[in-house]
Amino acid sequence: MFSNPRFFRSRAVSTAASLGAIACISAVAAPQANAGTIVNGWNYAVDSFNDGYTGQVGGKYEFYGIGIKQVGNEVIVGIDSRFDLAGDDANAIEWGDLFFNFGGGTMSEGNGEFFAVRFAEGNDASVSGTGVFANASGQFVDNGFDSVGDHATTVNSEGGFASVGDLAANDPYFDASYNVLQSGTKVGDIAMLDQAALSSYGFNLNDAPGTTGQTESSVLSGADFGVRQSFGFKFELPPGMVGEFVAHIAAECFNDSVALVGEFVADRTDVPEPSLLLGLAGVAGLGLVRRRRRA
Repeated sequence: MFSNPRFFRSRAVSTAASLGAIACISAVAAPQANAGTIVNGWNYAVDSFNDGYTGQVGGKYEFYGIGIKQVGNEVIVGIDSRFDLAGDDANAIEWGDLFFNFGGGTMSEGNGEFFAVRFAEGNDASVSGTGVFANASGQFVDNGFDSVGDHATTVNSEGGFASVGDLAANDPYFDASYNVLQSGTKVGDIAMLDQAALSSYGFNLNDAPGTTGQTESSVLSGADFGVRQSFGFKFELPPGMVGEFVAHIAAECFNDSVALVGEFVADRTDVPEPSLLLGLAGVAGLGLVRRRRRA
């Protein structure tokens, strides 16, 4: 159970080490629940390649995984999926919102205290616009499966392998089924990133060892199968969005979802050294003395 994310700290992987890890897991059919893998500054959570569901296992709702990178006070999020950013208008299904739970408890225990990012303006959230929201509450939009567990039961019974990135599909963390925002206070804007922009930041889910050896359903084809793509967004870290977290995102239909365990740290690159602060204080004091003498 993810009662406290600190027990699932991410592990850094060098290029050489990752090659060894790849060799060790090459025979694994799908990733197991574990902490994210950090490669070149990216914290990746690799989802099962065989648990998207479009009336059968496989298809255009497949999530491959997610990556999050912090650079100073900027957070970059990359998503690798066959579910198009524009959603599925024919079935009225959009992307859900990305929830960050810093409380260390289950999803329901974090409700009302989430940070969340809304990037799909057409979804069924009860807030308007896109951006970063604080003190956020989630809600369940019933466009398909009732929950992560409901989805997993169907996928596994039909020969797929259900996982939720860094978490198992049956992890007690998922005691609620929030997929879009119900309320929240907007505290920042986001900038959308296409695949080329993400690549310039170094995003490449295939760098993560958990992608090796995976297979995916090829029953569907054409538009029903979808096209693998990457997209994402970036934002400035708002006050208070610091510490260990579980991040989770799902399609509105819960036809796939992915979770990532990570940590944001306070950016102190813009804080002067103590000696510099003393120097600045001295300069300021000198200026004050000079102004008094002129007076």
